Amino acid sequence: MPIYYLLPVASLLRDRAWSASAHQGPCCVCAPSEALARRFAGQAFWVPAAAAFGAAAPWPAATPTSPWSQRRLVKARELATPEDVEPPPLGRIFVPADPDRPDDVFVALGRT
Repeated sequence: MPIYYLLPVASLLRDRAWSASAHQGPCCVCAPSEALARRFAGQAFWVPAAAAFGAAAPWPAATPTSPWSQRRLVKARELATPEDVEPPPLGRIFVPADPDRPDDVFVALGRT
C-alpha cells in the first residue's frame, strides 16, 4: 500500500480554505491513490463550518472545501516504502510528533 506525503504550500496558508482544517502542517497518509490520501486527510482534519467561521458569520455562509483536496494548496508525492515492511492500515495518517520540527519524527494521528 503506498504512503503519500502531503505538504501544505507555506505561502498559501492564509487561504480561506484552511479555516476548514484543524491541521496545517505536513502529514503522511496510507492510501492506494493520491486522491484517496487527500480525502482521508480532509476528513481527519475537517473543522465544521460553524466552528471555522464563528457564531458571528453571516449564514448561510459558503462552506470552504477542504484544502487537502486542492492541488494548489497541498503538494503530494508518493513515498518509497520498503517491500519487507508491513504497511500501515488503509487510511492511517501520520503527523509530526513535534509541530515545531515538521521534518523530524512522525507519529500516527491520535496516538502519542
